[in-house]
Amino acid sequence: MPEFPGNKDRSYLTMDGAPTRNGRIPRSPPLHQHSQVSLISDSSTPGERTPMKKASMTSSEAVVRRRWPRFVSKDGTCNYRNHHVPLHKRRYIRDFFTSLVDLRWRYSILSFSAAFVMSWFLFGIVWYIVSLVHGDFDHEVGDPDFEPCVSEMRDFTSSFLFSLETQTTIGYGSRHARDSCGFGAFLVAFQSVVGLIIDTLMIGVFLTKLARPKKRAHTLLFSEQACIANRDGKLSLMFRIADIRRSHIVEAHVRVFVVRHHRKTIEGEELYLNFEDVNVGFDNGTDRVFLITPITIVHEIDKASPFYDVSEDSLAKEDFEVVVLFEGILESSSYTLQARTSYLADEIMWGYHFDNMVTCSEYGYDVDYKKFNKTHPVPTHEYSARILDAHRSSLSLDRDVDNNRQCKSNLDRVRDDDDDRGVDSKRLSMALAYENEVHTMVCSDNEWGQGDHVRVENGQKVTCTKL
Repeated sequence: MPEFPGNKDRSYLTMDGAPTRNGRIPRSPPLHQHSQVSLISDSSTPGERTPMKKASMTSSEAVVRRRWPRFVSKDGTCNYRNHHVPLHKRRYIRDFFTSLVDLRWRYSILSFSAAFVMSWFLFGIVWYIVSLVHGDFDHEVGDPDFEPCVSEMRDFTSSFLFSLETQTTIGYGSRHARDSCGFGAFLVAFQSVVGLIIDTLMIGVFLTKLARPKKRAHTLLFSEQACIANRDGKLSLMFRIADIRRSHIVEAHVRVFVVRHHRKTIEGEELYLNFEDVNVGFDNGTDRVFLITPITIVHEIDKASPFYDVSEDSLAKEDFEVVVLFEGILESSSYTLQARTSYLADEIMWGYHFDNMVTCSEYGYDVDYKKFNKTHPVPTHEYSARILDAHRSSLSLDRDVDNNRQCKSNLDRVRDDDDDRGVDSKRLSMALAYENEVHTMVCSDNEWGQGDHVRVENGQKVTCTKL
C-alpha cells in the first residue's frame, strides 16, 4: 500500500528567487506575463533546502493559465454584451415600460422632459392652426365685434403658452378657450388626457425606480476572499455574508455556482461559461439563512463537489469563478432582492478561517465589522479532498483486516481449548463466527479471479476484498 504523504518541510523559490519555508506559495502575477516561473521542491530532511534555479518554460513544457475576464464583478454586475439580436429594437419597444425603468436616471429624466416639451410644442402648433383657421389673427385683440376661439391669442408664442397652461392646468386667467369654438373644447379635453397619461407614466417609472431593491444590495456585504480549510473534520469552502441594516430580509437563501470559462468535451466541442451547482445545504435546508449577524456560508467538499480534485498547489492553476447569489424578500417593501458577487481562484485562501466578529457584552451582542475580512491560518492539509478520502478509506480497510486477523486468532485459540475439554468445537466456532460476523477479508488473486467474492472460512461465508 503506498504511503500517504505527510506534512513535509517544503522550500519555495518565488519569482524573484527569495525562498520561503513552511509557508504557502505566494500569489504571483499570471504566468504569461513572465518568461520564468517558480519551481517547488520537497526536501526529505527538515530544514534542508534543495538548490533550485529558475528555468524558462515554453508552452510545450508548461500549461499557462489564461486569465479569462470576470463573468460577475465584485459589485454584482454581469459582464456580457449581446450582439446580432434579431429585431432587438422592436422587442425593447414592445416592452417599453421595462425599458424606461432600466434606463439610467439621467436618461429617464431627459426622456420625460423631452416628452413634455414635445407635447406642448405639438399642441401649440395645433392651437395655432385652429386660431388661424378661425380667423383670430385677422382681428385685433379685444375687438368687441369678434369672438375668437382662444382669447389673447396673438402669435405662435401665445399658442405655445396656451398649450402649456392647458396641459399643466395652470390657468392664469387671461388666455382661455371660448365656447364659440366647438373644436377648441374637444382639443382642450384631448390635450388634458394626453398630459395625464404622460404624468402617470412618469410617476410610475420613477416610483418603480425608487422602490427597486437594487440599491438595497449595497448594504449587503460579502467577504473579499473565500477560504478553504477543515470545518468539523471536512475540507470546506467558506465565505461570509452580512447585512448592516436593522430591517430584516425574509426567506433569505444562498445559491452558489462554479463557472468554468472554458471546457472541452470528449467529442472535441469547446464550451464556454459552464455552470456547476455548488451545494451549500439545499438538501437539509441550511442554505436558508437568518441574516441578523454576519454568517459564514460553508460548502462541504465531497464527491459531488466541483472542488473534489482541487489541492493547494492546483488551486493556483485553476481557472474558474465561484458565483454567489443571495436572494430574499425585503421586509419593508416586499420586493425580491438579489445580490451577487464572485471569487476567482486567486481570491480563495487555502488553510484559513475567518476571525470571530461577535462578542457578548452586558448590552447583548456586539459585532465588530473591522474583522469582517480578517482571517487567521489553521492547520490544513495541502491535498485534495479525493486524496484525503482515499487515505481515510485505506486506513479503515487496514483496521478491518487487522480485526479479521484478530478474530481468526481468537477463534483458533478457543477451538484448541475446546478440543482439550471435549467441547463440540464446530458448533461453538459457528456461534462465535456468527457473533463476531467477520465482514471483510483479503483474498488472493486466484480467489478474486473466480468471480465469486465470497469464500468459506472455518465454516463461515466471508466477503473477499481485493486490495
